[in-house]
Amino acid sequence: MSKTSVSVIDSSYANRAGLIRALASVGRHAEPFEDVREFLGGKFKRQIVLVHDEGTAVADLLNWCKETGKPIAVVPYAERLRSRAVVEAMRLGAADYFDWPMAADELDQIIDDCVEIFEPRWEHLEAEAQVRELVNRLTPREKEVLGCMAKGFSSRAIGEHLSISPRTVEVHRAHLLSKMQASNSPDAVRIALKAGLEIR
Repeated sequence: MSKTSVSVIDSSYANRAGLIRALASVGRHAEPFEDVREFLGGKFKRQIVLVHDEGTAVADLLNWCKETGKPIAVVPYAERLRSRAVVEAMRLGAADYFDWPMAADELDQIIDDCVEIFEPRWEHLEAEAQVRELVNRLTPREKEVLGCMAKGFSSRAIGEHLSISPRTVEVHRAHLLSKMQASNSPDAVRIALKAGLEIR
């Protein structure tokens, strides 16, 4: 079984190299980044991000994760733990916090523990993202039809409400069911509600 992806964000080459060597010694590959901005320019999948607690890096990354809902667990580290910094990072949603350097097997255990805790959350985030993507495929008119379907309107009532013919409603309904990979109208409504579509 492959290990969860790990990224290391640190402006110090020596720190990055040391962490990457330690992770490699326990069979983990890590991608190095000099700063949060460089990391944010990449692609995102489930992963653990080890970030050096310097400047606003930890807060910036944790706030970004909260806003975007990406499947990422942020683990800050520092050369010397400061209780105030640890508390602030945990308050913002950090998965853990450690002092570096440390033994490679201890670091490996921290990552395994974070994966175990975050796995259900990642699955939930990915499911939400998937249904949002399905709903985002719809045209504005298809979203209007879907909203009416969610209210229990018949095709005739939807047509009257949107000033279109019942036949046109059926065409829109068929298109949105196909785009949403829904088996029927109730399934489409369930997906829409899970995606957070506003029903007006």
